Amino acid sequence: MVSPVLQLNSVGYRVGGKAIVANVSYALNSGEIGILLGPNGAGKSTLLKLACGDLRPTSGEVLYLGEQLDHYPLADKAKNVSVLPQSSSLNFPFLSEEVVMLGRTPHSTGLKVDQGIVDQALALTDVTHLRKQPYTQLSGGEQQRVQLARVFAQVWSMEAGQENLMILDEPTSALDFYHQQLIAKALRQKADEGCAVLLAMHDLNVAAQLADKVILVSSGGMHCQGTTDEVLQPEILKEVFSLDFYAVEHPESGKKVLVY
Repeated sequence: MVSPVLQLNSVGYRVGGKAIVANVSYALNSGEIGILLGPNGAGKSTLLKLACGDLRPTSGEVLYLGEQLDHYPLADKAKNVSVLPQSSSLNFPFLSEEVVMLGRTPHSTGLKVDQGIVDQALALTDVTHLRKQPYTQLSGGEQQRVQLARVFAQVWSMEAGQENLMILDEPTSALDFYHQQLIAKALRQKADEGCAVLLAMHDLNVAAQLADKVILVSSGGMHCQGTTDEVLQPEILKEVFSLDFYAVEHPESGKKVLVY
C-alpha cells in the first residue's frame, strides 16, 4: 500500500496550556490539492507550520511518505518539501531570478539544469520580465509571484514519479484577479505532475475551483473535511463563518459559485 505524501494523525498543538490546534487528522496523496479554510484565528497557519515541520506537535504525529516528519533527513526534506509562508521578509536587493535560484540551493543538479528550471518557474508565475529587477523594488503582488516561483523551483521534478510536497499560506492574497487564476492553474499543473499541494486561503470560489480536498477548521479543530461539493455547502459554511451563503450557478461553466 502506497503511503500518503502527507498525513496528520490526531495532531494537537498547545502553547502555555492553551490548545491552538486540537485533534486534527487528514491525509494528502500525490497529485492532490488540499485547501485549509476557516476564519482568522482558526489555526490554519499553525496547521501549515506543523505540516512542514516548523512546529512540532504536542500530541499526535505528522508523517511524510509514511515516516515521522521530524525523523526525515533534512537534506532530503529540503529537496522535496517547499514552503511559502504568509509573509516573506527579504530586505537584501537580490535580483528576482536570484531569489528564485535560492530554491535550487538544496540540489546538486548543476547550474545549467538549475537555470533552465528557474526560467520555467519564472514563466509559470509570469515574472520573466522582472528577472533582472531588484526584489525589494517590486510591488507586493510581484514579490509574491517571485516567491511562488522559488517554491516551484525548489520541488521541480526531474524524475517521473517523484513525490514532492508544496505548502503555501495564502498564496494568492496579494494578487489581482488575472494572476489569481494564473497561479491556480500553475498549482493544478504541478499537482497533475504528481506534487501534493497543501494551502490555506480565504477565497471560497478559488478553493471550489482548485481543491481536491477541503479541510474546514474552526477554533483550532476540525469542523469537517471532504470534496468541495461535500464541504462548501451554505449551511456548513454558516456554522463556521456565521454568515449566510448562497450557491449560484456560473452562467458559463455551470459550476457552483458562493456569494454572501
